[in-house]
Amino acid sequence: MAVAGRSKEAQRAVEALRNGPGLYLAGPAGVGKSHLAEEIARWAEAEGTSVVRARATAGSSELPFGAFLAQLAASERFLTPMFAEIRDRIKERANGAPILLSVDDVHLLDDASAVLIHQMVTAGEAQLLATLRSGQMAPREVLDLWQRGELVRLDIGPFDRANAEQVADAVLERPLDAATHERLWNLARGNALYIREVLLAADQEGHVVANGQRSTVTHLPLTAPRLADTVRARLGHLDAATHTALVHLAFAEPCGPAELASVADATMLGALEQSELITVATDDRRLSIRLAHPLYGEVLRAATPLLQRRAILGTLARDLLATGARRRADTVKLARLAVDGGVEVGAEVLVNAAKITFHAGDRVLCERIARRAFETTNSFAAGWELANCLYVEGDLAGAAEHFPKWRLLASAPGEHLAVALVESQITYWAAEDETEALRIVYAALDAHDEDDDEDERGISRDELLANRAMLDACSGRGLRAWATSERLLEHGPDQTLVRAALASSHALRTLGRPVDAIAALNRADEAFAVMGQEAVSLSARIVLAARALAHIQCGDLASARADIERARRDAISEGQLGLAYLVMSYLEVLQGRPIQARTLIEQSAIWTSRFSGGVSQRWILGMQAYVYASGGDLAGTERALAQFDADRHPSHLFDFIAAVARSRASFAAGQPEVAREIVRAEAVEMLAFCDLIGEANCLYELVRLDRPDEVVVRLAEVADASQGDLVAAFAAHARARVDDDGDGLAAVAERFAAMQLNLYASEAAAQASDAVRRAGDQRGASRLLVRASELRALCDDQVSASPVVDAGPVALTRREREIAVLAAQGLASKEIGDRLYISRRTAENHLAKVYDKLGVRTRVDLARLLDGGVTALAS
Repeated sequence: MAVAGRSKEAQRAVEALRNGPGLYLAGPAGVGKSHLAEEIARWAEAEGTSVVRARATAGSSELPFGAFLAQLAASERFLTPMFAEIRDRIKERANGAPILLSVDDVHLLDDASAVLIHQMVTAGEAQLLATLRSGQMAPREVLDLWQRGELVRLDIGPFDRANAEQVADAVLERPLDAATHERLWNLARGNALYIREVLLAADQEGHVVANGQRSTVTHLPLTAPRLADTVRARLGHLDAATHTALVHLAFAEPCGPAELASVADATMLGALEQSELITVATDDRRLSIRLAHPLYGEVLRAATPLLQRRAILGTLARDLLATGARRRADTVKLARLAVDGGVEVGAEVLVNAAKITFHAGDRVLCERIARRAFETTNSFAAGWELANCLYVEGDLAGAAEHFPKWRLLASAPGEHLAVALVESQITYWAAEDETEALRIVYAALDAHDEDDDEDERGISRDELLANRAMLDACSGRGLRAWATSERLLEHGPDQTLVRAALASSHALRTLGRPVDAIAALNRADEAFAVMGQEAVSLSARIVLAARALAHIQCGDLASARADIERARRDAISEGQLGLAYLVMSYLEVLQGRPIQARTLIEQSAIWTSRFSGGVSQRWILGMQAYVYASGGDLAGTERALAQFDADRHPSHLFDFIAAVARSRASFAAGQPEVAREIVRAEAVEMLAFCDLIGEANCLYELVRLDRPDEVVVRLAEVADASQGDLVAAFAAHARARVDDDGDGLAAVAERFAAMQLNLYASEAAAQASDAVRRAGDQRGASRLLVRASELRALCDDQVSASPVVDAGPVALTRREREIAVLAAQGLASKEIGDRLYISRRTAENHLAKVYDKLGVRTRVDLARLLDGGVTALAS
């Protein structure tokens, strides 16, 4: 691929696209990033790739999916999420061909478009080619792809002298003489846009004259060697009317001709296109107009005073309104222009736009539009949209100001219930006040009986009950949550069913009934298919995350991964991505890969840092501690647990995970008895809450900490009361350990392996090897040891299994194994005695027996034999 002055960069870009998900070109304004990106896109098209071109602008950055709105169908599909529709349209148009998303000025991308790109690239559905202005921050979604090594960054600087001359000749399509090149180099210093604009202005003004085989530029129309001055010079010859049209376009792009009707007719637009000041393309049978270069817009917008800017936006709003604004994208654009331009539009337009932007994940724009709608119409519907935004953003100050005004507008019983619903949610999730949240719910329920549901305005009494069940489930009251939500599952398809399914799934999981939880969530999934995802304020991605957790409890990690991958792939907001990454990190640790999990949980913390609705930072902190402890990072575990302990959020749904993390960190620090006591206490706590899954996980940690005899009976009871295979496998492992049953341990190992719980499986296989060896079957022991090694190889190198010592034909006792591991870690006899609550002399006596049995004489030999001891427990 030949590109004037950029052959090396073009070749590197081609290699990046052939070998990976894509690249982005970074460099200062005017160096030719956009031109190079377009040449690369043309090459890709010639290779059979379907290229989707998008330019992010200041105007499109204010609209959800602003860079990709051209992909929307002409028909109205208000019940189809814009995210899903755009994604489907891109794939439909590709018709099986590879897809390249070519995005100019990615730093101006709106949040929703950034999420769309991230999802399609991560899912392998598309590659990315983007340009980024130096000194600007790429969206975090693009940075995430780069930091993970999926995108190549290609820095584009000014041309060197030889390439600058080559480009200058190409702009005028004739060779220039040495004197012209010298003056142009001194002014432009290799800046591609500078070269182009100066030469085009000189040509238009008649300053380019033939001089033999070469041409001379007699005057370079510049007053100062600055790029912005060059653009001003380029636009300075325009008459006032044409300049006004370009200023309007700077605030509207991309837009159609009708949206500029007040300032530009077809003749003027044709002249601007011929002058290469604008570009015109066809997007789904609509003309789409943009400025020829982003810098034009920057210069024009920067020179526009505030009041004039407001007047321009108002004019654009009126022109768009005159077109009928029939598409969903038009609705949002009209609302945004009307709000910023001070133009009155119908309340229905503003409320619909607020709904669309809310479901598109653009909470900031949604709040602006909804607030304006509420201020101008003082309607309950507008107040509802604003309340939802404040809830999701966790804006307590805004809520305290808004709710009293909104509450006064509630006239129907269902509207009073709706106020209680949103107010209780923000009180619970953002204010972290469970008592007040429940008081709000009970007061509303007491004030309205079931007969009030005949008025269809607002929500039903059952929907508020489902919300109360959700709060109960998240706070650890599974029995009460299930008692409330069970009958509500007969609803549907409606919002009550979706809320009840989520509440009951959390409750049923804790009660040991994950199969029933999955059945409830399947009903919610079916309800979305009937109603459409934008008809429900709760997200289908949240349902998928809950179902993934239920699959984990069933021991079906493959189905869990399929659900959470789908949730991550289809997420349209940072909060949804954060929840997906949280569950994915849990899966990785369970499969023995805490190092991979680390990146996921840290990304989850970033995604959820600005999101309050329905996701607790307490969950994130507990999972962080679990990941760090499982990977042996004691300092990271300590930091996460300190923040977890300081967190006072009432949602204790995953507290047992933090307890397991604390136990694993204590064991890794050489305090096995402290580790055991932590999970003993937490198991008792979980039993008090009737949280069988939390209790089972804590009891199983005691099995891994060499105390199966303590928990074998209770684990069997929990397994009998639980659905799914995971807890049953925990119980079988405990029984086989107590019975020293080699065959039983081998069977448990394969049971775990089938679930993809590779670390648990490797531990059980190693224990089976010891048991078989003690029974005199050396060949069987060797075979099982090989199997344990195979399973261990599927786990991260940095994570260690629970204490298992291959002692040959002579086995160590449980106490001797503990002392051997601590001694191998370098602890003195007194420290060992203090950790195990025995005397120094007793520790030394046990250690002497260990030396004798293993045939070693020093701690160095012991450490070498035990490979340094155990540094961490992993799940």
